[in-house]
Amino acid sequence: MKRETKKKINRQKLVDAAFELMSTQGIQETSVKAVSEAAGISFVTMYKYFPTKDDLVMAVVQRLFEKHMTAMMVLAKDQSLSFQERLHAFLRYAANLRDEFSSHVGHEFFEFSHRHPELRTQVNQWQDEFWQLIIADGRRSGLVRGEISDQAARLFIQMMEAQAIAEGPLSETMMVQLEDLCLYGLAGKEHGAQ
Repeated sequence: MKRETKKKINRQKLVDAAFELMSTQGIQETSVKAVSEAAGISFVTMYKYFPTKDDLVMAVVQRLFEKHMTAMMVLAKDQSLSFQERLHAFLRYAANLRDEFSSHVGHEFFEFSHRHPELRTQVNQWQDEFWQLIIADGRRSGLVRGEISDQAARLFIQMMEAQAIAEGPLSETMMVQLEDLCLYGLAGKEHGAQ
């Protein structure tokens, strides 16, 4: 096996092992020694790939964000879905993210991303692109009014997302009601167009 190929495989083994451990135990509770053991790579060799734990965590968090960013961009670009269906799928996806990690693990990943400007910039760029696609589709369908700024529409939907994540698993009935509130407000569809 070529040296470069072996390096890639070893690096991937380390990231895979770290991802598994950190996703279940959290960043703080996962030692680099445990990662090297789980990957089957010596502790000393591991430091050739990741000189610090922060470097390893960065690779894990980037992998996590890329996984979710890719899934969300597929959703945003899916022309077979209406705006309401995309909104529903987005809110369901956001609510299901909460189940992927315990609250302290998710919080640790979130905090790590906020301490690293390069990662935060990457996430912000993805979010900007995602929301531009979603809101443009809402405008084309007539469900996001022209006088509402993209920023206001995005903030409103993100407030719903944050609540969906905080509440935990939401029933389909609750999801539909939240979408209805988002699209038509408290007055409802019949009164919303006045």
